[in-house]
Amino acid sequence: MDNTLIRITAQYYENYGTAENPYWKPKGGHEFNLRFDCDYFHYRTEECGIAIQRMLDAKSNDRHKWTYIDHQLTYSAIMSLDSREFEDTFNQVCAEYDIAMVDRLPYRK
Repeated sequence: MDNTLIRITAQYYENYGTAENPYWKPKGGHEFNLRFDCDYFHYRTEECGIAIQRMLDAKSNDRHKWTYIDHQLTYSAIMSLDSREFEDTFNQVCAEYDIAMVDRLPYRK
């Protein structure tokens, strides 16, 4: 049995109402991980989605719920990016973008 990492994306909701009169508000994305044989996901995609939603339903209650959005098969190890490197690169991009935007201003022509 293949043991591929399946990354499941779901929408997370909180109930701002009551159990009898629910008011579900989306609060953001949520990720679930599952290790399973990837062949099921290649050849029975629809059924896998239904099974995932049923599992999410079982985890849901009258205060919190999740709805299945999508999944991604991950065949290699997850690689981390360095946060300091990202910040430096982000600041560089922002500086370049700000210069480009200033050059576009009508009074600069």
